[in-house]
Amino acid sequence: MGRPLRIESSDVLYHVTSRGNEGQAIVRDEHDRERWTSYLERVVLRHRVVLYAYVLMDNHYHLFFRLQGLGLSRAIQTLNGAYTNYFNNRYKRMGHLFQGRFKSILIETEGHYLEVSRYIHMNPFRAGMVDRLSDYPWSSYPGYIRKSKAVDWLDYETILSEFRGSRRGVRKAYREFVEGRGATGTISPFDALVHGFLLGGGEFISTMKERFKGYDPDPAIPDLGKVIPRPSIALITEVVSSTFQCEKEDLVCRSRHNNDARKVGIYLARELSGKSLREIGTAFGGIKEAMVCHTAAEIRKRMAEDKRFCKRMEEIIETLHEY
Repeated sequence: MGRPLRIESSDVLYHVTSRGNEGQAIVRDEHDRERWTSYLERVVLRHRVVLYAYVLMDNHYHLFFRLQGLGLSRAIQTLNGAYTNYFNNRYKRMGHLFQGRFKSILIETEGHYLEVSRYIHMNPFRAGMVDRLSDYPWSSYPGYIRKSKAVDWLDYETILSEFRGSRRGVRKAYREFVEGRGATGTISPFDALVHGFLLGGGEFISTMKERFKGYDPDPAIPDLGKVIPRPSIALITEVVSSTFQCEKEDLVCRSRHNNDARKVGIYLARELSGKSLREIGTAFGGIKEAMVCHTAAEIRKRMAEDKRFCKRMEEIIETLHEY
């Protein structure tokens, strides 16, 4: 199979949003908010996360950070898993608390600290939860504007160093930047996203695209599939027919449904092409969407049980990645 992508480089910043399942509240009182914050602190300290900003809202949260050790998915799963266990135990409930996928944005390390942190810190004000941001305690903002509110597990220096002056002066300057006249109407930095998950200049975007080549999409970043080159169904059928030494007609003709090459072609189209089930079914002789899923599952099961067959499949996929 393709190599799994784990974007955990220290030269990339992350903005992560995780929301309650079906929009439900993830906190119900102050005790919940305190417990969530304690789990966030634990993840930051134990897993070498450099946290620049956060905000906890009623039904979601925002994080702005850089990784030094733990992978992105595992870091968020640790936070969400620990808090979900607490929440379910406290309220005698079962099931998911958070949506299955969190939204992750990759950000260039230069030129975005101030705007992204302001966007995060302004959330309670934009939502009408407070009249003054300084009155909202469940974010990193109080620690930026008052030294007495700072915690030792959050990196304030990186953002405050964007201003010059005394420590008191830079805190005042940051507060003016966030809350000053016209701040509420400031355009979101995420309006400039490329492919829905990249924020940065042209060189950064090009570097990220190059880094993604030859990898399987990361489920932590659903939009990643937009920039990872995908083989077309035509290319898949060409490579598979060459490997199995058969005619392309044997793959796409509906009457040839019992041959391995055809099943492999359907499986690879399902896994790699990014096409819908309907499009794949049409390309393989007009079969139904359920048959596409059934055939893909059959090949997936065979790969798990037959090492030689699995090895052959990996070689085909590597060939496809070379195009």
